[in-house]
Order: sequence, then structure tokens, then C-alpha cells
Amino acid sequence: MQLLFFTAVFTSIAEIATFCSVGFMLCRGWNTTFAEAVSYAVVTTLMLLSLLFQMAMVSGLHGLLTVVEIVLLAVSAGFLWRRRSQFGRESAAFFTFWKANPLAVSAIALGLVYMVALALSIPPDAAGCKQLNQIVYLRDNGIWAAPAASHGMPAFFPFNHAALAYMFLRFDTDVGVNLFGLMAYVSIAGSTYALARRYAWPPTALTVSLIVLSMPRMVYQATTPGGEIVPVAVGLFCLLAVYRIVERLNINELLLLVVGIAFAVSGEKAELIFPTLVLVLAWVLLVRRHGSVTLLSLVSGHKARTLAAILPLLLFSQVWLVAINVAHGNDWLGSQAAFGPFYNQDGLQGALANAVRYTLESIHLTLPAELFCSRVLGFSPIELLQWLYGLLPGYLDGTAGATEPFAITWAPGGSQSWFGPFGFLLIFPAMVYAILRGPRRLKAVAVALTGYCYLVSLVYAWSPGNARLFSLFFGCAGFSTAFLLPPWRLSLRGKRVLQIMCIILFFYALTCNTARPLFRMGTPAANTGFRLFE
Repeated sequence: MQLLFFTAVFTSIAEIATFCSVGFMLCRGWNTTFAEAVSYAVVTTLMLLSLLFQMAMVSGLHGLLTVVEIVLLAVSAGFLWRRRSQFGRESAAFFTFWKANPLAVSAIALGLVYMVALALSIPPDAAGCKQLNQIVYLRDNGIWAAPAASHGMPAFFPFNHAALAYMFLRFDTDVGVNLFGLMAYVSIAGSTYALARRYAWPPTALTVSLIVLSMPRMVYQATTPGGEIVPVAVGLFCLLAVYRIVERLNINELLLLVVGIAFAVSGEKAELIFPTLVLVLAWVLLVRRHGSVTLLSLVSGHKARTLAAILPLLLFSQVWLVAINVAHGNDWLGSQAAFGPFYNQDGLQGALANAVRYTLESIHLTLPAELFCSRVLGFSPIELLQWLYGLLPGYLDGTAGATEPFAITWAPGGSQSWFGPFGFLLIFPAMVYAILRGPRRLKAVAVALTGYCYLVSLVYAWSPGNARLFSLFFGCAGFSTAFLLPPWRLSLRGKRVLQIMCIILFFYALTCNTARPLFRMGTPAANTGFRLFE
């Protein structure tokens, strides 16, 4: 039995690697850079797998899925064999970059090796268990059955990203599901570097990538099923596609962008905010650059490709899922009532109070800094921030817009971890600078991301653990730091110091990514999962 699980898990991993390799090779043929191809390859692979698994769960034709996968793998293997000479050239390009930046690339490579082992050896986190429970239910009962109350699902919530776990859960094991978070992490690295290169030379772009990759919450989410970090990777993928389409109109990337925005739909109602903002942002920038007539004529001139994009577009939009929820008499998107206890019921006053709370929480100097200051310097940064919060007017420092009294916790890992010191010290100033002095595209992105923060503050009530709502902001805004750090502001020595600080923060976050409670799929009777490394 153990050999069967071992074979199933590593065959699935090989399948993922094959599809990513094909995507990388295809994207390199679109005149993309190495980093752009990495980002595109990972996200398109995630979209392909989600499409296949959702089709299997909706239709109930699980056996047909296996046939389709075998055919796709055979075609992919043939494609890679024909392109085998390209592997040498791509490997040489990567190692040339490694030799030019030995410290940073070696640190990240070493960390990734450890993260792969960690992703395969620890159970999914609590948030991941919630989405995995739904996939186990769908695997056993089908999409047309109303969710049982015992599973804690009053209705089906969008499972564009959760469906990925079906690759391993169909074999009655949760080993491997954490790899999707790691795939998203790699895609974020590629997207951030590619976008940062629009505004900086390679050393600065690499430094900016390290700033994002070293964020403690990003490191933690990289070894989860990806419910929080996959949307960040998809959001950056969409921003990168917008940039590339503005620079060079292309039907393939235009259709990928539209499908990618639909794929960004996840979670509950309020999490529709980001895909909506990206859709508006993409439309404004592309129409301003190319004109609506040109875009529509491009789509109509490639009818076959457009028709091929309709199926994933409809499936990822989750409109059909809304229809099923309504037919069962459930909430339309599987979330709480529109004005439930976790939503801000104090309007603009609550939004302003929440914005202050989130700003103070974002000053995340990490727990070692708190311990050093408390025991060596004699003062607590957390207590200082709480004291500053207490100085605010009564209508801000109370419980307006919150579920409980405000308290700052610099948790070393898990649901309450934030994004490290550079989120506040660099990314916030970069957003302000981009809005004031940035070029048109960067300014539009900064305005959209700032609007996202405002809407999050307005819609959600503050509660501990709401850092999950800001992963999209910090992940997608990180590349803007490249515009803030030109050579005349940050010397080569300054970049090296900043890289070393990021590497230290990166390994600190890795050491805090400790074991989690064991995963239980549905009821105890359904707990047939097997872990290789227990």
C-alpha cells in the first residue's frame, strides 16, 4: 500500500513538472524573458490542471480524466523530446545568471530545496483543510449533491484553486497538496523580477524579488495548498500579461489574460474585489493603448482560439456554481450573509479605523526584533505601537469596524504572521511614490492596489489574522519598489546589504514554518489519507 501511494504521489509530481516544462518552452517562443516564461508556465499549468479536475468533478467522468491526462502527457513528452536541445541553452542562461548573483540565487535555491521537503512532509494548514474538505466531498458525492452540514459547508464556494488538490486527493492522500503553494511562490518570483526589470537594472530587480520572497507570510504560504498564495501568483500573472500586451498586442496573451482574471475568482464574496479591479485596470490600460476597436477586431479575427477560451472562461467564472448554490437554496457564493459578524458594519468610520489598524500591523519588525529591544534596549516596539494607537481619537481607537479590541501580535508563523519590515519601510513608500511620480502604467497599478486596500478596510471588520487579505496587495505591489530604488538612491553596496538582510529574514521565516495539526478529510471515517514522511 505504501508503494502504491509513493508511486501515485511522485507520478503526479512528474506530471506537474512535465506540463510546466512544456509551458516554459512554449512561452519562450513568444519572445518572453526567462523570468516571464517561468511565471507564465507555472500559472498556465495551474489553470490547465484546475480546468481538467473541475470538468471531471462536474461531469463525474473521472475515468475519462485519466485518459485525457495520459494523452496530454504523451503529447508533452514528444514535444519536449523535439525541443531537447533547448534545455541546454536555457540551463546555460540560468547558470550564467547564477554566477552573476551567487549569494542571492544560492540562498533562494537552498531555501527552495528545504521548502520542497517541508511541503511534502508537513500536513496542510487549517485554511487549506477547509478547501480540501470541499474537494473530498466533491470527489465522493459529486457537484450536484447539496453539501452536508456536517462538512461545515453551507454552500459550495469557488474552487478554482482548491480543485488543484484533487491531483493528490483522488489517491486518498494529502501528501503533495502543499506543492501548489510552492509553485505559486516560484511564479511570484518570476513575475516580480520580470515586472521590476521594466523599471530597474538586473541587480535592483533581483533585490526587489528578494524583498517579496523573504516576506514571512509568503514563505509560510509557500508550503500550503495555496488558497492564499495562488491568487497572488495569478494576480501578478495578470499584471505581467497586461504589461506585455500594452507593449506588444498578442492574441494568445490577451486570451490568457481574460481566462487568468476569471481564474483569480476564489474564496468568498469580498474576495471578488481583486479580480474586478484587475479587469477594470486591464480594460482601461489596453483600450487607452490600443483602442477598443483594435482589441475587438483582434479577437474576432481569431475565432478558433477565442472559441477555445470560452470553456475555461465559463468554468473559471464559477457562474454555474452560483446556479447550483441557488438551486439548493444556499448562499449564492458559499460565504456568510452579506452583513455577517465578520463584515464592517460601521461604514466609513470603521473603514478609517481599520486602515489605521492595518497600517500599524504592517510595521512587522518580527519577533526577534521585539525580543532584542525588550531585553537589551529596554522598550517594546509592540507596546510603543499600541501606545500610539491609544493616542488616536476615540472614534478610531475603539472597536469601530472591528470584531474585538485591537492588539498587535508579531507571530513567527501561521495565520497571524504579516509581511516583515520591508512591507512598511519600502512597499508603502513605493506605492505613494508611484502614484505621485510614476509612469502611467505603474501609477494605474498603484491606484488600483490602493483602492483594493481601501475596499478591504471598508468591507471587512478587523480581526486577528486579517493579514490574509493583504497578501494580494504586498505580493502584487512588491515590484513597484524597483521604481523607488534607482542606482542613485541605492548603491551597489546598499543593494548587497539589503539582499543580505532579505536572506536573513528569508531563513528566519523558514525556521518558523513549523509542523501543523494533522489533516483530517471530512469525518473520521473518511480519513484514509496517507503521509509518506510520518
